[in-house]
This record gives sequence, structure tokens and C-alpha cells, in this order.
Amino acid sequence: MKGYGMGAVQLVLGLMCLAVTVVAVVMVVRTVRRMVSSVRLGQADPTRKGPFGARFGTMFKEILGRTRMLKWGHVGVAHWFVMLGFLGLSLSVAEAYGRSSTLRSSSRCWVSPARGTCWWRSWGSPRSPAGSG
Repeated sequence: MKGYGMGAVQLVLGLMCLAVTVVAVVMVVRTVRRMVSSVRLGQADPTRKGPFGARFGTMFKEILGRTRMLKWGHVGVAHWFVMLGFLGLSLSVAEAYGRSSTLRSSSRCWVSPARGTCWWRSWGSPRSPAGSG
């Protein structure tokens, strides 16, 4: 297919990204193993099997609302913005990985693997998944 060729720069950058990804995955796995081993040192708490819905709601409210952190005033607000920043960073990195693996060099757009065309060019077409055509 025309436009899918890979030059030396793309190959080197792809291999560098792959190497960084492997190192990052190894570091995450090591860290998660350490955390799990630390948690397993504690004793079981039979009271933790209480009402799942209430506990899940409290956890969800704490994560999104940062209720305990907001008790610290401006530090809590700053912490909430840091959380949003990490969310944005994670989405940007995920998009970069998607673009690096499916970028068509001739059209500079993210190619949909299912359609073989740019994702934004397929909006509103009769075959679009949203059916908005």
C-alpha cells in the first residue's frame, strides 16, 4: 500500500519508543509487586466485606472530589489540578502510541484500522459506526 513506507528516522524513533516502553513496563511491574507484597504483610480485616455499593461510592467520591485533600485548602486544590494533569498526560501518551503505530506518512492523520482511512474523514459517512450519515 502506498504511504505506509517506513524511513530510517521512523524506524529509529519506533525502536527508541519500544525500548522506553519495555523499561517502563518492567519498572511498573516491579513497583506493583513491591506494593502487593507490602499489602500482604497486613492481617485480613473481616469488616471490609461490608456493603460494596456504599464503599464504592465513597471511593468514587474521594477520587473525583478529593474531599480529604480539599481540607488542606490551596494544597488540596493544587493536588486536584495535578491529578487532572496526569490524566491529560496519560491520554496524550496513549494517543501518541496510537499515532506512532498507525500513522500514514502521506496524509498525516490517524488511520482507522477497520476502515483504512483517517478517522475524522469517516465521520458522517453512511458506513460510520455512529450511523450519523
